[in-house]
Amino acid sequence: MLLLKIILNLLLIYKSMAPTVLITGASEGIGKATALLFSRQGLKNQDN
Repeated sequence: MLLLKIILNLLLIYKSMAPTVLITGASEGIGKATALLFSRQGLKNQDN
């Protein structure tokens, strides 16, 4: 639960400050959960 709160706080910081977020390991685990949280907040996915 603490990790989720930390990720959500980081999300708020990134959303207000940085136009680009790089998440590695987004296919599973914490990386995937983080990518989904950012996506649900309206941030776009860009695969290169």
